[in-house]
Amino acid sequence: MRLRLAIFVLALAPAVAALGWSVADGRDRSLAVYPRQEIPLRFDHALHQLECTECHSVAQSTRSSDRNLPKEEVCAGCHEIEVARAGGKTDPPATCDTCHPGFDETAMAAPKPIVIPPANLAFDHALHLDRGVPCARCHADVRDVKVATRAQLPRMETCLECHHDGGEATGACGACHPAGPDGRLQTWMPNGERLVPSIGNPFGIAHTAEYWRHHGSDARAAKDTCGACHAESECLVCHDGARKVLQVHPNDWITLHPVPAKHGALQCMSCHNEQQFCATCHERIGIGPQAAPQLLAKNLRVHPPASIWVDTPGPGHHGVWASRDIASCASCHREEGCIRCHASSNASAGGFGRGGLGISPHPPGFRSQACSMLSKNARVCLKCHAPADPALRGCSP
Repeated sequence: MRLRLAIFVLALAPAVAALGWSVADGRDRSLAVYPRQEIPLRFDHALHQLECTECHSVAQSTRSSDRNLPKEEVCAGCHEIEVARAGGKTDPPATCDTCHPGFDETAMAAPKPIVIPPANLAFDHALHLDRGVPCARCHADVRDVKVATRAQLPRMETCLECHHDGGEATGACGACHPAGPDGRLQTWMPNGERLVPSIGNPFGIAHTAEYWRHHGSDARAAKDTCGACHAESECLVCHDGARKVLQVHPNDWITLHPVPAKHGALQCMSCHNEQQFCATCHERIGIGPQAAPQLLAKNLRVHPPASIWVDTPGPGHHGVWASRDIASCASCHREEGCIRCHASSNASAGGFGRGGLGISPHPPGFRSQACSMLSKNARVCLKCHAPADPALRGCSP
């Protein structure tokens, strides 16, 4: 009877590697996931057409570190090993060098060991078998090869056929990839290999030597994917606002940045502090109320003429713009600038003013809300009003 022995190592999602007299270099498999193997065996899967579970004990395997290779007694079910050792003839062949090429038990204590390190993944063969996942779905061509190697282990895109958001199985990266105490994926493996996406990976992200130049678009499109491995502190090594602008922004960014800064202020503030970084630079070129007097004469116009911006009620009035986007105003103006006009005057407050011009910033009917606001946060009101200000009469903090 011909032995139809299927010898391949199911190492994770779902496979460990296979048997073969070879050192699997795995050029198309990540060495961080599937470490290098040494498989000093001779075997022919194409000849042994048995069910995988007849030789591999994967039905009870719940970890990628499980050793699922068949032991000698499994092979002995068809190969009469003891008869061959005694000098008898067998069919199929059963001498030691049938499977261990070059081994002579009269001169060697044992065959060269098989080295198949566990995959750096979490995987449960038993669970997948219970759910009806056939071996061939992950080890597609194993029945057609002689020696199965790392080339017969599944690529990530195979796993993603089921493991994705809304799929049959969870799409969380940490469900399969080892993670650290902080929940982020382990990027450096015990064998010294680093887990990084490569060209052709399912996310379309290639961490090449020049990747830093264009990683921003990937980071915006797949922020959660980046966050699975990277902490924000890693981004700030470059994006803390201390490096030269053109190293992280396109050419002539100083000229081009106003429009993107206006529409993506929160993104800018992930690296830059408006009051310290933006305002300081603007004041150096004469933009902003704190700019040096000699520069103010050359000041670029940022606001409409004062008659529209300050005096004339309407869409162009600064109060309307401040109510819409106070953060933009605060990027150049300090609170003292507002109080200078809007704080109560001594004349309007019966001698209890804050030294301002007494120009009220409040809309009609605001008095009905004043008491509740004063009781919730008196500090805001007292910026412009003294405690004895008649405007606060009848309200108590």
